[in-house]
Amino acid sequence: MKIDPRNPCPARILLVDDDAGMREHVRRLLLQEHEVVALSDGAAALQAAREQPFDLVLSAVAMPRLGGVELLAELRSDERTKTLPVILLSARAGEEAEVEGLEAGADDYLVKPFSAKVLLARVGAHLRLQRERRAAQAALRESEAKFSIAFGQSPLALTITSVDDGRLVEVNEGFVRLSGYTREEALGRTPEELGLWVEPEARAERFARLRAGERVPNIEARFRVKTGEELTGVIGSALVEINARLCVLSSVIDITERKQMEEALKEADRRKDEFLAMLAHELRNPLAPIRNAAQVLKLLAPADARQQWAREVIERQTQHLTRLVDDLLDVSRITRGKVTLACEPLELSTVIRRAVEASRPLIDARRHQLTVALPPEPVPLEGDLTRLVQVVGNLLNNAAKFTDEGGHIQLAAAQDSGEVVLRVCDNGIGVHADLLPHVFDLFTQADRSLDRSQGGLGIGLTLVRHLVELHGGQVEARSEGPGRGSEFIVRLPAAPATGAAGPEAASDERAPSASRALKILLVEDNVDSAEMMAFFLKLRGHEVRTAHNGPAALEAARTFEPQAVLCDIGLPGMNGYELAVRLREQPAFQRTPLIALTGYGQEEARHRSKEAGFDCHLVKPIEPDALDALLDSLRDAVMPTESASPRTLDVPRSRDRNR
Repeated sequence: MKIDPRNPCPARILLVDDDAGMREHVRRLLLQEHEVVALSDGAAALQAAREQPFDLVLSAVAMPRLGGVELLAELRSDERTKTLPVILLSARAGEEAEVEGLEAGADDYLVKPFSAKVLLARVGAHLRLQRERRAAQAALRESEAKFSIAFGQSPLALTITSVDDGRLVEVNEGFVRLSGYTREEALGRTPEELGLWVEPEARAERFARLRAGERVPNIEARFRVKTGEELTGVIGSALVEINARLCVLSSVIDITERKQMEEALKEADRRKDEFLAMLAHELRNPLAPIRNAAQVLKLLAPADARQQWAREVIERQTQHLTRLVDDLLDVSRITRGKVTLACEPLELSTVIRRAVEASRPLIDARRHQLTVALPPEPVPLEGDLTRLVQVVGNLLNNAAKFTDEGGHIQLAAAQDSGEVVLRVCDNGIGVHADLLPHVFDLFTQADRSLDRSQGGLGIGLTLVRHLVELHGGQVEARSEGPGRGSEFIVRLPAAPATGAAGPEAASDERAPSASRALKILLVEDNVDSAEMMAFFLKLRGHEVRTAHNGPAALEAARTFEPQAVLCDIGLPGMNGYELAVRLREQPAFQRTPLIALTGYGQEEARHRSKEAGFDCHLVKPIEPDALDALLDSLRDAVMPTESASPRTLDVPRSRDRNR
């Protein structure tokens, strides 16, 4: 701890957070200038605050025994600690969460993760404010003259306002510097008359609460200074008595620069999202012809075992790269709260079967032995089938990657006290005790060696945690240490048994429809992708016409009269949206199924394709099984039976990566 000669008495700060890593990180930052008492328990922190003097409390919101909001309530109800500044630390972002924290009585609210600069600035500001408040109160008790000295020398913008008429009784130099008004211009006038508050109704409501004797928390407010410039400040207020006159002492901390930085961060986040969308598009475009080429090799059924081996390598690596792209976009959407679940009644065995099918290529490639143990009776649950399959699949993939070849993986499920419990165990490399609390953190991997033989981006387990929590469940990791394997336990709320066979029972038994050729117009500017997709469709028995741009597609549609159109979005000159609109304007194509093929999977892209007239929006690379099922639906749409509704397209959901 460094001693500041201007402040020879360092502040005493009480830090409480049950996250050991975060607690130690914040403690080290504060120890540079302050004395810090760090605890992991809200109840212990409350006892310490009642027994020892502190200048400020930094408290996490979510803690066992006594959470941050409950600790705050206890501190405010005690005369010894009711004015102690409290800054809440929370991973819950957003204006609503911040307002809730401030309305609960907190002096400030910081969203994890935060920078060291922001933390120290906030702490320093509140400590300065606390020192000034104490100095002002002491000066008021001793004499008005001493109070005036402390008030006038404060680096903060301070005002004293009469409770009776709301007029300014005194302002300090900090206020003069901040507002641009001289002391003579301000005294005797209300902030409304000066036009200080951009939203004067908020000030009126706040002042009324102060007049009623309420303790009003610090808030952010916008101010308009004399030059007309708008600033953002954090305002704190307290009732004081000056010469038997009840007044309001207010302080304003200018945070305009911080707010501008926050806006810059939001803009950077928006640009990041745009970059990720473009990255996914550019990666998916070459993946499509690669996957189709592998499927063509499979359909041609080469006799050469080496060709079969090469095809399987291409398929595995294409699936791996596709999964990396999907995971990267998924974690971005989830962390921004842009993923919603399509919950429905499910049967656990359906989730397990689909997850095992998806993970089987990786498990077999590494020659692992997989053991699956399910309850003898059906286990119902409520959830999003695609996302739950993703949870179990990611855990199986994680076990397969971090277990040496020829290992053993166990997947077990059980129903226990109203919960569905899934366990994925392996005899792999295990997890070191120091890393175990962080295995679900973003970009964390157990093995950080340079060869990166395990692959991956370190986001699979982050997705698992977020998706499980969205379902109202919990996930934990266990390991006895390096070389002793790992165990991941997922707990999900069980659903009451309904006797239903599950959402896919009927579809699993449905036999493929008879092959009837379609006339398909394929519009794709990537020549390799177009040729490979056309070749694949022709092998399936369809008649295919190819166009590489919008005008050529319009001409081909006129002469070819397709029964379905598969169209890329990113076309030169006339994009796919414009082409769809042009086709829909023609009577001959108002009911022709239009299928968008694109590397963009965001909701905005899907919405635009729907508005343009597309019936389906498929993200590259398209899985052959999904494409076959879609073509079956297209046949039913263009060749309806008496019981079928025209143009009802049944797109498979088992691998819908874009929900």
